[in-house]
Order: sequence, then structure tokens, then C-alpha cells
Amino acid sequence: MSSLISSGSASGTGSMTLLAPVTNSNQTATLPDATGTVMVSGAMPAFSAYMSGNQTPTNNVATLLTYDTKDFDSASCFNNTGSTVGGIPAYAFKPTVAGYYQINFVVCAYSTGTSLVQCVSALYKNATSYKQTNINPNGTATFLGFAQTISVVVYLNGTTDYVQPYATVNANAGTQLVLGTLYSSFSGCLVRAA
Repeated sequence: MSSLISSGSASGTGSMTLLAPVTNSNQTATLPDATGTVMVSGAMPAFSAYMSGNQTPTNNVATLLTYDTKDFDSASCFNNTGSTVGGIPAYAFKPTVAGYYQINFVVCAYSTGTSLVQCVSALYKNATSYKQTNINPNGTATFLGFAQTISVVVYLNGTTDYVQPYATVNANAGTQLVLGTLYSSFSGCLVRAA
């Protein structure tokens, strides 16, 4: 029969309490046969943000998207400002727990002219394009808007790794916009610790 051995941290002075549920039935928690960190919900970074208004990027230039309004940020790992704060770059998610993260973002591009030629949405990891999606109707379509989604699982090391959303919008005439509020979202959560 296995045993449960309590071992304190070499530098820690806190205590650990295991509380039984308030129930008359038996409950079981099963740990995997693996070495690693057991996470509790309070330590699992998750965030969701959106753009409070439209953004006008420079035509045909990769532009950092300004997801400036948080729905939530459970571990204060998302920077919703245009400058570096607490070591987190502008509009970046930089979690403090190493692991595999589900990252999603939605871009809705629009032109006030006759059509959009192309829209490339890209998730950047550490200032380099990591994954992207591209809509390019060869300039012949009369689309005024595109909506794109990126959904990917990415490893982030919990110290230096971060991700940011970018878009490149190319319009053949008029002003190109990335629509905000209801048409934009950027979110992520820890799927599994490393």
C-alpha cells in the first residue's frame, strides 16, 4: 500500500491543509503516476480581452493589435496597455507558469473602399510570427470585410515567453480597419503545466 508523505519546502514555513468535503459520501482524488506539479485553479493563468474600439493599421504593414479591455485576467499575466508593464510587453500574454496554453484570437478587418485585397492574422511568440492565417481573394473580390480566427496550443516557459496578436490588412482603396468591441477577442488559458 502506498503512503502519503508530507515534506516541507526547504525555505517555506507555511502549512498545507487538506480539507474533507462537507458530505456524507466518500470522495476520491486520484493523482497520475508521474512526477510534476499539481495545479490548483487559482494558480492557472487565464485571460480574455477585446478591443474597445476600431483600429486603423498602416496599409499592408504587420500591426500589433490593441486588445485594451480585459474581460478577466486571473493571474495578471496580460498587459492591455501600449507599453511594457511589469516586464510584460505591450498587448502581450506572458504567463508565470510553464506549460501548454490554448491561445485564441479573432480579427475582423474591414475596408471603407471598394474591397480588401488581403488580411493576414498572426500570433507572434517572442516578437516572431509563430502561426498565421491568410485570406487573399487575389484582389478580384468585392469583399469589404474578413473575419479570421487563430486557435493554437503553444508551449510558454513561464519566465520569458510571451504571445501577441498581429494583423496585416491590405486594402486597394479607402481606409482599412480592424473592428473592435463585439468583433474582436484575444484569450488564453493553461491546458497543462509542463
